[in-house]
Amino acid sequence: MIPSPPRPSSLGVLSPSRALAAAVAASVLLAAVDLATGVGAVAVHAATAVAAYLAAGAGALSAASAYRRGDHLRRAWALIGLDNLALAGGRLLLSHDLFGLPAGPLANGLLAAATVLSNAFGLWGMVLFASTWLWTGLPLPSTGRRVATVIVPLAAISLLAVGPDLLEMGTRAAHGDVVALSYALGDACDVAVFLLVVPVFLTARALKGGTLAWPFGLISASCLAWLLLDGGTALAEVAGSWSAVAQAVLALLRNLACLLIVAAAVAQRLAIRARPR
Repeated sequence: MIPSPPRPSSLGVLSPSRALAAAVAASVLLAAVDLATGVGAVAVHAATAVAAYLAAGAGALSAASAYRRGDHLRRAWALIGLDNLALAGGRLLLSHDLFGLPAGPLANGLLAAATVLSNAFGLWGMVLFASTWLWTGLPLPSTGRRVATVIVPLAAISLLAVGPDLLEMGTRAAHGDVVALSYALGDACDVAVFLLVVPVFLTARALKGGTLAWPFGLISASCLAWLLLDGGTALAEVAGSWSAVAQAVLALLRNLACLLIVAAAVAQRLAIRARPR
């Protein structure tokens, strides 16, 4: 069994379903702000992205803080939190001119470092979430053959989603572009993360609707939103369509991916509070 941490939270009248509804509503609101301000409002788009990343980072770290030092899920949540904080830092560096940050080789190096760190943190965190069933001895509700029938097409879809960007970034990296190299590594990590969704989702199913099923289910949904974002970005690049509506849809998926992590963190703390002490 997953151990009950000693510091239960007090979250009032919140419930996982309400946290999910709030995440969806906030995602739509942020995307509406992007759409209302138009394509030219680069600062607004950057600010909403940073806000979404920071919210996800804070939420994940809050969930991590509810566990004892060294606990499996404390490490998993902390890594997801650091992943999103690194994403926020990378977005700030990408928009250095908007936020008064210095440009040049140093800024590019920091952007590359933030990208590599965010992907490393995210991948490591998902590995820990995906291995929770091993750590707890929880049997997954599917055979190896059934899992393979899901992983193989998911791998194909993931490669289609990130393939164009991976090819472009790989070509630029071959010519010495350090930032492009970090993006190419990030694309490779994205494929691995998408595949790790399978054991995370199966863990949620194995918990059979219990309080701990919500966090794992919402984390899976967050990864699905990232997959849709990568796929949508690839389609927009192929079609050459970067209209305000297209950008707002992509922003919606990004916001949803981030704020579903917040909802998952709330559900995690509610599950902790509900466990007997």
